Amino acid sequence: MKVVITAMEVGKTNGGKGRYTLCILRGLVPQLKSHGCEVTILAAKDAPLGFFEPYARIVRLPVPKNTGIWRAVWEEVYFPLYAWGADVYLSMNGVLPLGPLRSKRNMVVFYDIHPVQHQADPKQYPGQYSRKNLLRACYAMKKAARDAHQIVTISDSTTQELQTFLGVPRNRMVVIPCGVEHDVFHPQDSARIDKLRKRYRLPEEFYLFIGIPNAEAGDKKNLHLIVETYAQAQQPEKYFLPVVIAGGERAGQRSEPVEVALGGPAARGRFLYLGFVPDEDFAALYAAARALIFPSFHEGFGIPPLEAMACGTPVIAANRPAIPEVVGDAALLIDPASPESLREALRQVNEAGVRQELIAKGFERARLFSWERGAEVMLRIILGTEPDAFLSTKAGARP
Repeated sequence: MKVVITAMEVGKTNGGKGRYTLCILRGLVPQLKSHGCEVTILAAKDAPLGFFEPYARIVRLPVPKNTGIWRAVWEEVYFPLYAWGADVYLSMNGVLPLGPLRSKRNMVVFYDIHPVQHQADPKQYPGQYSRKNLLRACYAMKKAARDAHQIVTISDSTTQELQTFLGVPRNRMVVIPCGVEHDVFHPQDSARIDKLRKRYRLPEEFYLFIGIPNAEAGDKKNLHLIVETYAQAQQPEKYFLPVVIAGGERAGQRSEPVEVALGGPAARGRFLYLGFVPDEDFAALYAAARALIFPSFHEGFGIPPLEAMACGTPVIAANRPAIPEVVGDAALLIDPASPESLREALRQVNEAGVRQELIAKGFERARLFSWERGAEVMLRIILGTEPDAFLSTKAGARP
């Protein structure tokens, strides 16, 4: 069996899509090889895929991951060419090529359909898109939803959104949720935490926010809620700890991102922007934090809350899709549009009894999610063996 897999979301730095791609493929590709499959992975020029070389042919496009329109152009050339005659074409990118695809069976992983939702209702689904990029993304997603033989989603919420917005029948979709790398994300020893604290010059106590502090990310990841909550405080509260912001493509501390400065004098001096943080530092960063604040307006899944829970860190998260189905009752859920809601959660997360309960429930919740289980189900779909049951974040995310 000839299997072609696109992995263009993998690069030198990876967001949620890149993490999902890498973690699923680590378990999937060796198993495909053991079943006699001929595997080709199409990837960006800068994708670190050395692990897969014994099991697959790696074809690199001439451009790195983050090259905008040029990446899209090269994808339209390479993807149909290498998919020609494939038994299975698996897009881990959430779209199919716009041109003809001459493969026997096409599969697509959908993480979310935010561009389609934004186009339908910009106020409910805020985001920053140029008109050209929005139209292209919507067309590509609609084509993938229409033409794919099998659709994989990462949450029940994304499945429901595909049904509601694009009319995809439920029997064409299977949920394979994100997992947790349990060998990486677990409670950290104090020496490692202290070393990380010194390296990044972190405060003794702080909250952690993961996201890129810019206009586009600010709309969706909702850093503005934290800024507004701090700015509205009539007087400094003891539980208004500094907020460390991690995320982005470049390293380097910056104490006042533009969005934070807009919060006025009450917000200034309370935020520390780390920029890019290497993957190997995140476990200790989670463990050092008093709590993770995850106030996103919308997520296809939301990996950081599970990773924080696995490290023993309490989580404050938005009550918007798909976050509640991921965290269950193991996090404090807030209204992402209400500073008062966040303020109350910050007070609760510093109460000893509440903290211990959140930590215990967090460990239990995180243990339910396994990348290995997801890879096994993906393998059965590719080989044509129907899964014995649809996975979901409610019933199927089992170790």
